[in-house]
Formats: sequence, C-alpha cells, structure tokens
Amino acid sequence: MKQHNMSLRDVYCLLEQPGKNPIKDLHAALDKAVMEADGFDEKKDVLSQLLELNLSVSVREEKKENVQAPGWPEQIKGKAKFITDDCVKFEG
Repeated sequence: MKQHNMSLRDVYCLLEQPGKNPIKDLHAALDKAVMEADGFDEKKDVLSQLLELNLSVSVREEKKENVQAPGWPEQIKGKAKFITDDCVKFEG
C-alpha cells in the first residue's frame, strides 16, 4: 500500500469539510485531552484561558521559579509505557 504525505493544511481542509470523518473525531479527542490537561473550562473562552496560563508562567519565570517545560511532567516515571508507534496513516 502506498502512503500519502499530508501537509498540516491538508489536515485542516479535512476538518473544514462537512460531515463526520475520523480526522475530526481524533482532533476533537485531542482538543478535549489538552483542555483537561491544562485545566481549562470548555465553557470559557479558550484564548482568555491560554493568556491567563501564559501570564502566570511568565510571572513564575520572572521569580526564577521552576517552570515545567513542554512534554512529559518530571514526576511521570516509566514514560516509555506511554509512547507507542501508533499514528494516523493515510494509505491508498
């Protein structure tokens, strides 16, 4: 089977199409997981919550406090068990 490379724009074009598709479902699940991980409220404006988060991190950085870098939190042990080679593949 031949694999097709898709650009990020190609993915967003799929998201813009009407109706259901697996990419929309995966994107919605990812959005939900990120919102939960960041402690965001789905009923509040996302950009306002993101700005509030960024401002709080900025204050902590200015105070020379330890700020968690992107990626797995330092307290997570055995990170390898969460990493797989699963991915979305487009074959044709």
